[in-house]
Amino acid sequence: MATKEGSIIFGKDFVLHNVLYVPGLPYNLIYVSQLVDYFNCTIQFTHNMCVIQDCTSRMLIGEGERRDELYYFKEIPRITALKVDKGVSLDL
Repeated sequence: MATKEGSIIFGKDFVLHNVLYVPGLPYNLIYVSQLVDYFNCTIQFTHNMCVIQDCTSRMLIGEGERRDELYYFKEIPRITALKVDKGVSLDL
């Protein structure tokens, strides 16, 4: 039985609020519907992994590796790339 409510911090920009805490349970269980609603994301499951992707930007948020019937979350490092046209001057 859940006795408390709190937040789980997965990474810098990935915090899930209103998560239920069950004493003695060694895992953090996440409702998929809560995750999808809160982050406006899609989640795809396969037999050995799951992928979490932002619906708007299509950026990969995270992935989970399946071990012992559970998916263990792994944060994806965010990398930003910029494109510069050849004709743009870079003088300072």
